[in-house]
Amino acid sequence: RALAMQIDGETQQALSDLRADIKRAHKDSGLYLTRLLAAMSFVRLLNADLEFAYESARQNIAVAIRANLPYAGMWGKLVCGIASFSRGRFRQASEFFGYCTDRAYSLEFRAAGDAYAGAALSHQFSGDAASATNALSDALAYAEKVRIPEVLAVVASNRARLQLLQGDVSAALRWARAASADF
Repeated sequence: RALAMQIDGETQQALSDLRADIKRAHKDSGLYLTRLLAAMSFVRLLNADLEFAYESARQNIAVAIRANLPYAGMWGKLVCGIASFSRGRFRQASEFFGYCTDRAYSLEFRAAGDAYAGAALSHQFSGDAASATNALSDALAYAEKVRIPEVLAVVASNRARLQLLQGDVSAALRWARAASADF
């Protein structure tokens, strides 16, 4: 409900409702609290409130650890990675994304593909092209293994992005031409 409200331009009401739901939630209802905190972090992320998105995701991780909900904690780590990346904290982002890629089969396939892409780009923007290339190689292996079109597309576009960032324009153009031929 909160995400729909945010999309409809009712961000403040969505956040107010979530805060009220969190206050009313029983402390022992870990799963419910992680879902509320995840919604809060996604609304904040979509609203470009990156610091608040990060803090909501950190709270989500803490609740997930206490309630022994590793899946919920993974989503918190992914949002922390996205918020850190968007704030230009690339080393921090690569740690969060790396945590997710180390457990890629515990996430939804698309989320894992995004974590791989985030890890590669975080390394590149941190000035570590070799780690970026290694992360991309891991991403390609994962995408080939799961064979899901969305994941393959995310990883392929990430490869082109990295090629551009590393100065290999001709390789990126080859990918763009091949991708446009598919459409």
